[in-house]
Amino acid sequence: MIPGGLILAVALALASGLGPESLIEKLGGSYPWVAFSIMVLLGASFHRSRVVLFLFGLSGLLLVYSRGISDLTGVHLVGGLLAVSMGFLSLSQDRGVLSSGGLVQMMALLLAFFFGMLLLELAPGDFAALLAAKPVSPGLTEWSGLPQPVFLAFAFSLSTSLAAAVFRNGPVERGIFWSLLLVAFALHFSSDAGSVNVCLTGAGLTLGLSVLET
Repeated sequence: MIPGGLILAVALALASGLGPESLIEKLGGSYPWVAFSIMVLLGASFHRSRVVLFLFGLSGLLLVYSRGISDLTGVHLVGGLLAVSMGFLSLSQDRGVLSSGGLVQMMALLLAFFFGMLLLELAPGDFAALLAAKPVSPGLTEWSGLPQPVFLAFAFSLSTSLAAAVFRNGPVERGIFWSLLLVAFALHFSSDAGSVNVCLTGAGLTLGLSVLET
């Protein structure tokens, strides 16, 4: 549970308006980027390629979100891609960031994001229609505030990362699980920039602390 569960609880409390007034606004701006940068260096130093890749994904998600929240199609697309990617990576092993295995992992993630964003630019209407699809009963997912395809992507990734955390009992696997939960809540609170910053920063800190546990 600790530290991932504790960070999740604090992030949700801040996102719900608890804590000192205006604290959530003060935690925005450059703070998430500073946290991500420090955690990337930490993950690279300990040869935790999955942690570094997740942090790159968090940076990409925050970058897309910072463009504006008038249209969340891009945010949901990147969030869904990040969830699916980390769901698969949670089942793999860490590599040195600059090793052949680490570079393969990085290229796979970058290509998925590149082609996803390229296709979004070329056919935004098609992606909007895809995100509007409802393959399961709406009553099962409406509470999440997420498009059903994105909800299902997180259901997959949380299931695989939880299984990896249980069977391997490794700190990085646990960190990936808690960080995915924080990303899901960031998308849930997507109408509030402060809450998004807090949740994504919490996800980055959780990953960094998981490295220190190893």
